Amino acid sequence: HKSAPNALKPLRGFISSGNQTAFHLLRDPDLKTHSVLDAQTFFRLPDLGGALLDYMKRAQRGAAVFSLSGQRTNAALPSPFPFKVQLWSKFRIQGRQYHNTHLPNDIHTVFATPPGPEWEYGRNDCVVINIDNTKLWPHSSLEGHCIALVKMIFLPSYGRNSLVKPLRGTEEFLVYCERFDVVNQPPPPPQYNDIPCYQAWKPFYPDYASGCYILKKALRANGTPFGDIIPLPQFRAQVDVSPRLRGPADSRLSPMNVMAVGSDFLLNKYWEKELWYILEKADPCVSSNSSTT
Repeated sequence: HKSAPNALKPLRGFISSGNQTAFHLLRDPDLKTHSVLDAQTFFRLPDLGGALLDYMKRAQRGAAVFSLSGQRTNAALPSPFPFKVQLWSKFRIQGRQYHNTHLPNDIHTVFATPPGPEWEYGRNDCVVINIDNTKLWPHSSLEGHCIALVKMIFLPSYGRNSLVKPLRGTEEFLVYCERFDVVNQPPPPPQYNDIPCYQAWKPFYPDYASGCYILKKALRANGTPFGDIIPLPQFRAQVDVSPRLRGPADSRLSPMNVMAVGSDFLLNKYWEKELWYILEKADPCVSSNSSTT
């Protein structure tokens, strides 16, 4: 940005720390700017205000990495918040290839739209989020990372003539996400226990039959999802989370509602070649030889 001093801040195209992941957003928000409480209603996220308050408290304490704990303080929400939120419906993300990190991976578009006539619960994609900055994607595989559902992409906006000094942590793109938990499976037979794919997300094991990790939505005692605010630069990749179908078919399921209606899911490692390499912890030499035969 030194060569473009008048560029909008934060930049609409940027790279995460460590140069692991690149992001791009539209120059202008493609959804209407709202107050926090109006956005909470617009996206049907009753926890948004509390999540944002807790995020700002952690940012003020100097947190370097944010996780999806979903825990809430009992502090009263400011009325109103000292800023509004500009809303984006999508962003583009691009990582590095597993076997040659000098080469870029494919670009993916991650959506987070509000509920509407076609998408009753909103159109929401799933992502990998880094929650331990000592673990470097993609070679760390899923250690130090979690899987989350993207619900709202936003940027706090204080207004051009505002006299309020921007609060720490509110000068970058933020995302409200809902967490998935891993349902650990029995270990594989002893003779297979040292195969790299079973070490991809310690201490968890994938489903032995499919080779995929089993996920469920993290829920509070009252049935509401665990959600939190995560800075966009902590995102690492888009992933496919598919319904885990067992027993009689659920006639309610459709591509537009599966994330809201479904309960059990598979982290589909067969969705993309590079993701398969990452979750298999594939040996570069073996993979290269097999791909040329």
